[in-house]
Amino acid sequence: MFLNPKIPIQFSRMELDRTVLTTTFDTYKELKMKYPEKEFYFLIGSDIVGDIETKWENGRELARSANFLVFNRYGYNRPENLSANFICLDKKIVGLDLSSTFIRSLLLRGHSRLPYLTSAVSEYIKQNKLYN
Repeated sequence: MFLNPKIPIQFSRMELDRTVLTTTFDTYKELKMKYPEKEFYFLIGSDIVGDIETKWENGRELARSANFLVFNRYGYNRPENLSANFICLDKKIVGLDLSSTFIRSLLLRGHSRLPYLTSAVSEYIKQNKLYN
């Protein structure tokens, strides 16, 4: 199953705006409570699909109840036999060996204006003192 590009997408700032760390399961429950009529999808890389049920808090329940969009990560095969709520993004998308962890590590070392980020994203990170 592949994503329909005509479906409008909105991103939530819920986790960014929280003052404490919470789990993805907590986020999912809060989203479902606030917007029961909406459908939610978590974007994840193919490298962590197998970790959800075994390493995430309430992972088994989350894997059964939430929807996931799976993006191919370079060097990681997409697991076979995914359930219907794990939707694989188009196989024709070229994957990069790039992660948020890598970007954060560069920013923490003082690099700015990374070629991986738009100037608007770089400026937002700087203004909001993210990753300091």
